Amino acid sequence: MYKKIVKNISNVRFQLFIISIIGFFITLTFTPESQFICSIWAVALGFFLFLFLGGLNLSKKMNPIPFVMAIGILPAVLLIVNLFYSFLIPNSGIVANFFNAFFHLLILTSFVYIFLIFKELYFFKQKREVKIYFNTMAAFIFVSTITTLLPDKLSFIHKSFFVVSICLIAFNSIRISWIAFIVKKEKIYLLLLAVVNVILMISAAGILNTGIASKIPPLDNFITVMSVYGAIYFSMLFFTTLFHLPTAEAYDRRSQEISSLQYFSKLITQVLDIDELSDTVSEIALKITGANAAWLTWNTDDSYNISSLNNIGIVDSRMISDYYFKEFAVKQNTFTAIFYCDKVTSQQLMEKCTSLSASPIRTSNGIKGHIFTIKKAPLIYDEEDVNALNTFSDYASVAFENARLLKESIEKERIENELDLARQAQRKLIPIKNPEFTNLSVSSAFIPAFEVGGDYYDFFELEKNRLAFIIADVSGKGISASFIMAELKGIFTSLSTIINSPRELLSKANILLKNTLERKYFVSALYGVIDLETGKVVFSRAGHCPALLLKNGENIELKPDGLGLGLDFSDKFRDSLEEREIQLIEDDVIVLYTDGVTEAKNSLMQDFGDDLLRKILSENYKSDVHKISRSIIEEIAYFSKNTDQYDDITLVIFKWNEKKNKNGEMECQNSQPQQSSLMV
Repeated sequence: MYKKIVKNISNVRFQLFIISIIGFFITLTFTPESQFICSIWAVALGFFLFLFLGGLNLSKKMNPIPFVMAIGILPAVLLIVNLFYSFLIPNSGIVANFFNAFFHLLILTSFVYIFLIFKELYFFKQKREVKIYFNTMAAFIFVSTITTLLPDKLSFIHKSFFVVSICLIAFNSIRISWIAFIVKKEKIYLLLLAVVNVILMISAAGILNTGIASKIPPLDNFITVMSVYGAIYFSMLFFTTLFHLPTAEAYDRRSQEISSLQYFSKLITQVLDIDELSDTVSEIALKITGANAAWLTWNTDDSYNISSLNNIGIVDSRMISDYYFKEFAVKQNTFTAIFYCDKVTSQQLMEKCTSLSASPIRTSNGIKGHIFTIKKAPLIYDEEDVNALNTFSDYASVAFENARLLKESIEKERIENELDLARQAQRKLIPIKNPEFTNLSVSSAFIPAFEVGGDYYDFFELEKNRLAFIIADVSGKGISASFIMAELKGIFTSLSTIINSPRELLSKANILLKNTLERKYFVSALYGVIDLETGKVVFSRAGHCPALLLKNGENIELKPDGLGLGLDFSDKFRDSLEEREIQLIEDDVIVLYTDGVTEAKNSLMQDFGDDLLRKILSENYKSDVHKISRSIIEEIAYFSKNTDQYDDITLVIFKWNEKKNKNGEMECQNSQPQQSSLMV
């Protein structure tokens, strides 16, 4: 709706401008002797010409030097045209009148455009709201032009407005704030332009006012006022530039140092604490723009959070942020955006916010937040503020990204340290060496995965020449699994000395785990007891991988029934357990393992599997237990050589041997202590 209204106003302005041109040409062509009517049309044309040219917004991204050159070029062109005018145009007739009208239009257009350029130069780089001063001067210039139509006896009115206009021109010409923002080379060039423009403006006033322009008093007055404006403005520009010249080089150097070092290097290096960094960003945002308040917002899934409030309260910052996120979709802006607070309904807030900037904080994953600053009258944002904020937000984004990455790195290192401690604790739970017996050989292998797992095995030497053994696997991984494993060791160590039956022991262990085992965890286990004199083995299985018995190369799967520990705490668990007894004979081998063995994967994500394990056992059953263990581990390593190990690999192997030495004593095939695990 707003754009439609603006468009309609622009169309009306253009139509009035065209009508004034037509009326001006008709009057000067057919009734040039009517000075009053010609003056009226000249005033109307000048007014609508000002409105039309003023609506073009030619200086959104202006450089003052070309505008200063344009002010000099236009009078120079008019002087050249005036010089050849009498030689090219007839002295009388309709044709002469038409070209006179055209020349008047050229003069009027040129000086209106010069006035608009003065307006742009006046507001360029102004840090304060100064419209009232310029508008007052423009009003007096316009009135002094109109009062030229008054009778001679009222000429004092025109002279009064003319004098006041010149005084206001002199006052406003002092306000040249943009000189400090150009480099030394441009300042030297500007000195020459100022001298040339003073000469051209004075020459234009002297020549044009004595020519055909003098026939139209308002035009004559306007040329005089603009020429005086030019002479005063460029004289002040000359001396102001001259005074800035000695410090120009220092300013250039200083500006560059400040821009590149003071604000931005501080952000890049201060990455240890995000909250402290946010406060610094808010503080620097105030300095580089001269704003009245600043704060940061951080995007969330459906809203945002506010932090680092600087010179503003949480209620006001929330109200302003809500308004602009809703009305202007600031979250989508990739560069600094400037908005005005004129639509905010709160009058109290209007007093605190005239204009607002929103600069995005970008990361590798997109826009994560914004840097907000606000200014209140008479301060305004200019192009340099926007450029500085764009650059500043880029550096701030890098600083926040560095802070985030550093925080993640520290957190990752902390987790790694905790995992290392957990791995060390896990190793301490595993037997340091295998037990040694005359007629029973024992070998074990434990290869932990990168992440802390829950595999556990142990041996307990009992009374009456018996050996208890346990192999278990806690569901899940991580530190929690290792804690459960530690608890299991305590439970089985204690119960193995007071309970003989594997079935009863597992039932009691399940009851003890009830108050400590979370619902998402369970434990598979296989517990048994070997009589070292008779070779009798009694064991029960609680949801664990089956045991394998090798007799003369034949694989026998031992898989008694039983639920995993923690799956059920009622009598159903005890009832599900089956206790089995077997009798070992010469060279019988018992193999216990966890699912990390059979579920090891190759590059095609195929499992190592039970069949391959049994094949290896059949081929090596006559070997000693340590060679059997090495063969399995080597085959697993070769099978999964191109993939990472996902789960712990645990093996426990027993071999019964009743052979006696020459002295009638029982002997074992490996009398040296063996490490219980292969730690990597």
